[in-house]
Amino acid sequence: MPQLSKVVCLVVLALVLLPARIGAQSGTLTDDGFLSNNPTTQQWNVNGHGIVLIVAGANAYGSPGATTTFLKFQLQSSLPPNVAAANVAKATLKLFLSPQGPSPSGAIDIYPVTSAWTETTLIPSSPPTLAAVPFATGINVGNKESFLVVDVTQLVQDWLNGPSNVGLANDGLAIVADTGTTFVEFDSKEDGVTSHEPRLEIVLADSGPQGPAGPQGQPGPQGATGPQGSSGPAGPAGAAGPTGPQGPVGAQGPQGAQGPQGPAGTTGATGATGATGSQGPAGPAGTSGFNGLQEFVQSGAFTVPAGISRISVELWGAGGGGGAPGNAVRAAGCGNVGVQCICYGAPGGGGGGAGYSRAVLTVTPGATYTVTLGTSAAATDGNDTQLKDGANNVLATAGGGGAGTTGSNAINNADGTCTPGPNGGQPGAGGSGGTGTGVIGRNGAPGNGPSGGLPPFGSIALSGIAGIGGGGNGSAGGPGYMLIAY
Repeated sequence: MPQLSKVVCLVVLALVLLPARIGAQSGTLTDDGFLSNNPTTQQWNVNGHGIVLIVAGANAYGSPGATTTFLKFQLQSSLPPNVAAANVAKATLKLFLSPQGPSPSGAIDIYPVTSAWTETTLIPSSPPTLAAVPFATGINVGNKESFLVVDVTQLVQDWLNGPSNVGLANDGLAIVADTGTTFVEFDSKEDGVTSHEPRLEIVLADSGPQGPAGPQGQPGPQGATGPQGSSGPAGPAGAAGPTGPQGPVGAQGPQGAQGPQGPAGTTGATGATGATGSQGPAGPAGTSGFNGLQEFVQSGAFTVPAGISRISVELWGAGGGGGAPGNAVRAAGCGNVGVQCICYGAPGGGGGGAGYSRAVLTVTPGATYTVTLGTSAAATDGNDTQLKDGANNVLATAGGGGAGTTGSNAINNADGTCTPGPNGGQPGAGGSGGTGTGVIGRNGAPGNGPSGGLPPFGSIALSGIAGIGGGGNGSAGGPGYMLIAY
């Protein structure tokens, strides 16, 4: 709490000293999600698309496991041009306590995040790193259906300064349980019920130009002579004196042992060049290299340029569609003490990643070949990506990923309580790679719980979500992709 008091005092002083032109701004929330060491709790994050943000201690009511929430706000594109840390008069983080779940309890801490992350890449096995020292500690969470307001002025100023100016990289902040029994749920940006997403409100004040330097004052009178100081250390030794006169020649000593052999002499001049030999036979002609590239992000046609008879093709199928989450229920005993009103269905299984193929094909100059990229839909197998000749013969193919299944529904219990869906959907299988002469294929990765599987790597990194399996919230998988070198 001393750090928070220090920040508040600095903000008040800044507001008194800054000019009167003040403007209210807000940072754009780009990513939110949470990580828990309890697999059941982690399912509610739904790959960064859950409707609540959970912060819990290891011994919190209901045993949700140690759970930390992550938030990231975009500043530079959200604020006026050339805004600096000195222009920030006040910055406030506003969080809405969700009406769902058990009553909030305990306190929270806020840490700067020190590594890159996005809401779709949050996984418990590889969490983002946090600063060694918290920004704020011991913040009481308050009551349901109310706003928790935290002064984060210094943290926003550090983000705007950046690492090159003794600040921080803007990798967001983490909300951590202050005690083992802390528990609180905040609305996320995906909450469609109360719709109070986390907000970063910023008050800006413009600094006026620096005034001219004042005139130099008159020199003061000379002070009295101080007492004599102690003796300093001895100075360095002086230079050596001149060499004395040479003494008389001594008697001749005995002959010494034979010295080692001296170094070899310099190499003699090069002799005359001999006659030129007869020319050897010509080597075999090498194959011609590639002349161009053409990529396909949607289905179309490829016409072989003149003089080209061989091409290299890389294909990825479409990712499998993610299974839908199970249905939520409202407990019959909603309103009774200790009864959770809403229980959610388990998330669906993630779709499988697309398969990959690479082939070298013989083609006809001037001929046109059909390019068909795989497509995907929710809870549906991804389609294959194919290259066909004019007779509709398939020359190369990469399989689509398998679909994830739907998660189990939440359960209304006879005692008026409810139970979340117990079983997540089955993840989809990875797509098949191509086979055959001159073809190399790799299978895609299967879905990982509610997360979609990834396609294999090729000669380039795929852009966007191409070939990736859909998430367990009923998302479609990524489309297919093809790259032709000729």
